[in-house]
Amino acid sequence: MPFSESKSGAFWDWKEDDAQVELWVPIPPDTIKKDVVCVISADHLVVKHTKLGKTLLHCEPLSGPVNAEESTWYLQGEVLCVVLAKQWRGETKSDQYWGALLVPKGGTFTCYMAAHDVKSHRIAREKREKLEEEERLARFKASRQREKQQREAEAAKKEAEAAKAERRRRLHGRQESGTCDEAEALDDEDGSTSRQQTKRSSGVDSWFTLPVAVALGAAFLVLVEIFVQFRKAFVAL
Repeated sequence: MPFSESKSGAFWDWKEDDAQVELWVPIPPDTIKKDVVCVISADHLVVKHTKLGKTLLHCEPLSGPVNAEESTWYLQGEVLCVVLAKQWRGETKSDQYWGALLVPKGGTFTCYMAAHDVKSHRIAREKREKLEEEERLARFKASRQREKQQREAEAAKKEAEAAKAERRRRLHGRQESGTCDEAEALDDEDGSTSRQQTKRSSGVDSWFTLPVAVALGAAFLVLVEIFVQFRKAFVAL
């Protein structure tokens, strides 16, 4: 039920279909439900503010019959919402519409705010509500994005841990089969830097074997003996 711009009279902020009429009445700041008295009968609607001693809206008689028992009202923020359930009249749905006026000409139709001010209040409220909804949506999207990034980070961490566990499993199998050296084992534990350092150490160990050590020792003894003989000859002179 969109708002119709053809409304006239003291109050324009209402819309209808064949079953009901809905009204949105701006209320003074800090109004609570006990401050409001809303009287709905078959042929009139009166809204009063008891704390201020002011009539906010008076429509009598209404442009069509109302089922008071099925009608209701409630406060929604800074607005009083009134829902009037229509009594069936005539023979078709078209007969149920009230037209441009809540009250026929000659009736009592007053509102504590000018119709233009009520409309401006509604437009400002709708803009504010739209902005608030956009902000809520932006916060929701940001929250979902953070949750997505967190899930992706956790999944990446689990994947890395699983890959590391798989490497260790394969390395263990190779160690048991004798196809893995110590350097590869250290590589899995400490990373590529440790592996490079281990490889350099392994390179030294590969040529410094026991036979080489014996040969070097013998050569050293020969050099010592030559030095001793040379010294003796020098002293004899």
